[in-house]
Amino acid sequence: MEAPPVETDFDIGLRRMVEAFVTITWLALNLGLNFFNKWAFTPDDENFDGAGFTFPIFFTMWNMVASFLGANVLMMLAPTTRTISVRQFTEHKLSLIVLSLVFVTNIMTNNASLVYLGLSINQVMKCCVPLPAIIFSYLLEKKSYPWEMVFAVFVIAFGAALCVPFGSSSVTSYGMLLVIISTTMSGLRPVISALLMSGARDSGLSPIPLLWYDSLISIMVLLVVFLLSEERTAVPAYFAQHPSLGTAIILTGSSTAFLYNVVTFYLIKLTSALNSTVLGNVKTVLLILAAAIFFDQISSFVNWVGYSVFFGALFVYSYLNYQQKTGARWLQPAARKA
Repeated sequence: MEAPPVETDFDIGLRRMVEAFVTITWLALNLGLNFFNKWAFTPDDENFDGAGFTFPIFFTMWNMVASFLGANVLMMLAPTTRTISVRQFTEHKLSLIVLSLVFVTNIMTNNASLVYLGLSINQVMKCCVPLPAIIFSYLLEKKSYPWEMVFAVFVIAFGAALCVPFGSSSVTSYGMLLVIISTTMSGLRPVISALLMSGARDSGLSPIPLLWYDSLISIMVLLVVFLLSEERTAVPAYFAQHPSLGTAIILTGSSTAFLYNVVTFYLIKLTSALNSTVLGNVKTVLLILAAAIFFDQISSFVNWVGYSVFFGALFVYSYLNYQQKTGARWLQPAARKA
């Protein structure tokens, strides 16, 4: 048996440079995409200075086109993941359709919430995903969690509630409803995905094929919803007034989403679970603080206390979640009923 090749100093340096480049690119794309989407969806009136592209269904549909193209590119880059087949879809069509409906509801309501909510509040609420995820995981996967993790999740939700500046122009009840629906769908989606991928060795339903099915079905669903909505007439009217701006928003948003999917794939391959956890928290802190200070102009003492509680609980939860992924002692299957 041949010994594995020994990395030279040059190889190690090159690998670290690639990891740093991918990490910085992922962080820039993630932050850029969030701020760009918020600017695009913000109304252009006397109270706000945005692009006024308030068409979340149409915008989401083109993002799904980008995700579909991204899934095809990823399967070209990693041929072993190209397991799409008619038989596979036929055997799992109901679950795949449900998963896609959850996926498209998540993305569409999140994008729509940016029309009615400040970006910092949107992101704080989206960080409450572990709460519905734990509930759905317990109900559908029969998993139980240690009390420390459950307590941390409820503290995250409590801190998030304190962060919301009720009465501010950056918060509306409709926007809060939309982001709560999106957060709930975000918590449900990984549970359904885990159930589908539990037999991935036999079914071939790994993350990239699931993204392919998600995107394709979502495009068809969104097209029908778009044709039945008010956006069907509003979008052509917007493009008639702002043809260059409308085209730039669609091309920029979709191409950035496409690049983000590809870079995320390589980030997962190159980084460890610890680095991914730390990076995710760094991104969250930078995004929420920048949005709160420079865009939403959060100034209330109670809100900043909420941010402190929120970030502290988020880091504790991330640590516990990392322990769960690297050592199975944090997660124990619940007893199944006979």
